[in-house]
Amino acid sequence: MKLKTWKLKTLLVALFFFAAAAAYAQQNNFTIQRDHEDIGVENYTFDKTKNGFKVDSNYHYSVAPRPDTVGLRLGNATSTHTGPGSSTVTNAPDTEDMQLKHTYTLDAGYAYASGELANLKTELSMTYGLNKERTQLTQNRQHPGKPTISTQFPFQSGGLFLPPFDASPIQALVYMATTHPTVNGQYYLAAPAPAFAIESGAIQWNTLADATGTLDGKPVTVHRYGFLFGIHEYTVYTDAENTLMEVDIHHPTQSLIRTGFVLDPQKSSHGAHTGNADMQTTAAPN
Repeated sequence: MKLKTWKLKTLLVALFFFAAAAAYAQQNNFTIQRDHEDIGVENYTFDKTKNGFKVDSNYHYSVAPRPDTVGLRLGNATSTHTGPGSSTVTNAPDTEDMQLKHTYTLDAGYAYASGELANLKTELSMTYGLNKERTQLTQNRQHPGKPTISTQFPFQSGGLFLPPFDASPIQALVYMATTHPTVNGQYYLAAPAPAFAIESGAIQWNTLADATGTLDGKPVTVHRYGFLFGIHEYTVYTDAENTLMEVDIHHPTQSLIRTGFVLDPQKSSHGAHTGNADMQTTAAPN
């Protein structure tokens, strides 16, 4: 009798755990825009794990390539530098059609732990892992039939990895900043850069005035946050539970917009959805 009771309790605990995990699992769908035109779609899921979170992000976009993004295409083109700050695209197609999958893990504080960014069309993938101290990021470039190329980059413990057109790391950053705030409001980001390098640096997280919009036609008030990362200016909109609703990025102009969400017009110097003219960025820690 005691054995049956123990088994029943064990089963109830297991059912509770899986129910809680299923309840936490968050799925979100987005439209990707560049220069205010739809260029693709994305969906991602956040799943609770024993030690943190597992994120699966899938996104597809088709757009004329830009010289400043040539190194971010995972093998579709090459670039040559012709002078300071300039880049000339060689063998790039008129339109790049990208189908990417970004699978990664976060610790309990939403900091990056490891992951893989794969181009499902070219079969080229990048795997990323941190050393024990989380001060060095190892990038393994893998392509069928070719040797793996490994490169190490400095990394700040507690940072996040941010590929272009991927909304899921911004969601992780929102959760990190709202549940694990730092004393000075600084956080650390790393992103793929041309020639398969890594661009990294500290950002200053800013809480801005709330905005309004509609979700599936119903009025909603949304929180608004902002930060600068390199030359890119981000404005982030979330609902009351800090679920991501929209991300507006400038230089160049890009947007990631949740399905069914429409942001009310906002006054800004850009004539778009932002108001971060007073934000400042800080240099990357060495």
